[in-house]
This record gives sequence, structure tokens and C-alpha cells, in this order.
Amino acid sequence: MPLVMNTPLNPSGASTPYSTGPSRIALNFDVAADLPVTVSDAAKGTPLVASITSTFKCLTTIAQGVQLASRFDDSALQVFRTLPECIFRTAFVQHVIGKLHYDLAHYPESLAAFQEMCAADPERTEGLEIYSTVLWHLKRETELGMLAKSLLANHRLAPETSCVVGNCFSLQKDPMAATRFFERSIQIDPRFAYAYTLCGHELIACDELDKAVLKFLMAIEADPLHYNAWYGLGLVKYRQGSYKAAAQHFARAVSINPRSSVLYCFAGMALSGCNMTLEAMAHYERSIKLDPKNNMAAFKLANLIIEKDRKYLNMAEEILSGLVQRVPNEPQIWFLLGRLKLLTGDRKAALVHFTWALDHSGKDLSFVKSIIDQIDTIAESDDSDDNDGDAPPSSS
Repeated sequence: MPLVMNTPLNPSGASTPYSTGPSRIALNFDVAADLPVTVSDAAKGTPLVASITSTFKCLTTIAQGVQLASRFDDSALQVFRTLPECIFRTAFVQHVIGKLHYDLAHYPESLAAFQEMCAADPERTEGLEIYSTVLWHLKRETELGMLAKSLLANHRLAPETSCVVGNCFSLQKDPMAATRFFERSIQIDPRFAYAYTLCGHELIACDELDKAVLKFLMAIEADPLHYNAWYGLGLVKYRQGSYKAAAQHFARAVSINPRSSVLYCFAGMALSGCNMTLEAMAHYERSIKLDPKNNMAAFKLANLIIEKDRKYLNMAEEILSGLVQRVPNEPQIWFLLGRLKLLTGDRKAALVHFTWALDHSGKDLSFVKSIIDQIDTIAESDDSDDNDGDAPPSSS
């Protein structure tokens, strides 16, 4: 039966196939999308029909964007961009965009979207737990504190408020206080999966790994597709040295969010711990492909090559050369580059790189000692070569 747009609503107020009561219409869009729409000739071209058509077009576009975002597909951003500006700037759309950028670890872009969301609807609390985590990643302590203060003043009983305050304490390196606020959020809403996950990560910081596992499992019970909780479980197992279990949990997280560079990187670390070198390299390469700026994945790949698969040393050198351009003050990169040069026989270049690592090492005494040991090894090797050159030829 066609859906006729100029048919009046049931004047009696009785329920219809498309309603749940006399004053609320709940269309089944999966069915309605396939129904033919007919408009009488008299109604065609009228402002009402044009308005209804435009509304349905916007709703369809939003639905497409939300569906793509739920699959962590960044093409949702282009879909949302086709919306009229006044719709694109709404709090709901900006929330979806901010959450998508967060899931892809694009934190500056996520921050901009959440700021737009708050500007569009200052009273909105939904999504602020993610916004606070973005501020945590970007180390925006002042902004996070201001957000927490505002929510405590206006929405003290919202579960998102306790998550924001908890993240504020977490950024201040106070995991015990952060845990208390995450527990409060759980008390307010026992089905709030993200609060369980945040609490689990703070328990890891407190080295209470068994309690952290319980929180992650409760998050998964609340939302089986909550990849953050699967990642948390993998992190606990990795810290405990259970690399096989960690790899399984990270694999589950990747299966839910296959576009996360961070998840592929950690999955590669677990596989490396299982001595699955080729699989680990493939995961690191996938991580770098998803996010060429993922310095951790690049470093791990170069280190794995140097440790386990030296036939790709040229590839490792190319990776490390790019890393020192992006993060020139990181001593670990200079140290690894020195080790690579030592393996290729270029002891002079190795000594230069180890010296650079020493200059940037700061107060990490164990790291400084490992650098000095490498320098001493080169010096001893050079002395040995000099002694061999000064020795008289043996008589035949």
C-alpha cells in the first residue's frame, strides 16, 4: 500500500501501523524507505511538500552517516558534509563526528567536533565522557577542569559528569580519586559500559590487574561490541606476560574496529611476544598504513626487524630516518638507529647516534647505562683493530 503524503492523520487518535500511540509516530524506516511515495497533482510544488521532501532527504543522509560511523568508516564525514550547514552544525551530528574521530584516534579533529557540539547545545551531557577522554589524550588539563566544574554545577547526577571528573583526576596522576568517580558513574548507570572501561584502566595504573579484568568483563557484559574493553583485557594480559591471551583479546577488538591504527599496533606487540614475527610485522604495517603518523607502530616495526629479521635492515633504516625527522628528541629512536648502524658495520655512525641518544636521555639511568655499554663496545672493538694492525707479522 503506497504511503500518500497528503493523507491526514487518523482523527480519532487511534494507533496506526506507523504509530505507537495517539500523539507519537514511529515510522519503520527499513520498510518505509522501500514504499512508493505518491503526491496528488494539486499538492506538487507546494511549500509543504518541498519541506517534507527536504526533511526526508536530511534524515536519510543522517542515517547513512550514522551507519557508516558505526562501522568506523571515515567516509561518513563526506556524507555528513552534504547536509545543509544548519543541520551539519547540530549537536547530534557533531557528536557522531567527534566520536568517529575519537575511535580513529584523530584527537585534534575529535576535539573540534565536540567543541562544536557543546556550542550548539551547552546543556547536552551525552558524549561528554568521550570529549573528556579526548582532552585527556591531548593533555588539556585546564579545559578538562573547566568542563568538570561546569558539569558538577549543572548536572551533578549525570553519569557523564562523574566520568569527566574521573578523567580530570586521572590527568592529574591521581588514579585512586579517578577510580572513585568512575565507580560513582557506574552506581548512577549500571549499564554504562564506558565507565567500567575507564575504571579498568585506572585500576591498571594502580597495578590492580585482577580488579581491572573484572571491570572490563562487566563493560563487555553491558556492551559486547565495546572494543575499548576488549583492548583493556588485552592490555592486562600483555602486562602479565600472557601474550597468546593478549593477542586473542586484541584480535577481538580489531574485529570490532578494524580501522584503528592503535589496535593493530598493540595486536602486533602481542604477536611479537608470541614469536609470530611475520604476523606481527603485518600488523605493524597495517597500523602504519591506517595512520602514517603512528610513531609507536613505526618504532616497534623497526625494532622487530633489528631483533628478529635482519634481512630487512634497509627498511628499518628508512623507518627510523623518518622517525628522527618527526620526533628528533626521542632518545630511543637514536639508540635503535645506532644499533642498526652497528649491525651494518658503520661503527663511526653508530657512535654518533649513541651520543645523540645520550644527549637526549635525561635522567633515565638504566637507559644511559645501556648507551654507555654500547659506546664502550665500539671503543673496545676499535682498540682491538688498532692492536691487530700494530702486531708484527707472524713468521712462517
